Amino acid sequence: MKNNRTKAAIFRVTEKEKEDILRKAGKVKKSQSDYLRKIVLEDNIAVVDSTKLLKQLNKISAELNKSGSNVNQVVKQVNIEAKRGELSDMTIEAFNEVVSEYLTTSNYLKDCYMKLLHKI
Repeated sequence: MKNNRTKAAIFRVTEKEKEDILRKAGKVKKSQSDYLRKIVLEDNIAVVDSTKLLKQLNKISAELNKSGSNVNQVVKQVNIEAKRGELSDMTIEAFNEVVSEYLTTSNYLKDCYMKLLHKI
């Protein structure tokens, strides 16, 4: 069913406000009319700056890669020492520290992801 919009809603804005509306509509790839309708008529709208979002996702990815590398290095060392029968307290302590850091980072990333989902 086609939605026939026959009524106009007119309001006044300054030149700066008009520019801001057009800029924000462009960021979410909407026409001015679609953008304003969405803002006014929907309860939950998220305007996401894609540049900022990509920067944050890149930070999250870098943290995840860093944590994963640390875990892999420690696991490799634990396996080597375990095969030799030389598993030291220092290695076990390092392993526990890295796993703890990994879990902390994973939880942080999960929280960031959930916040992101709630904004979209």
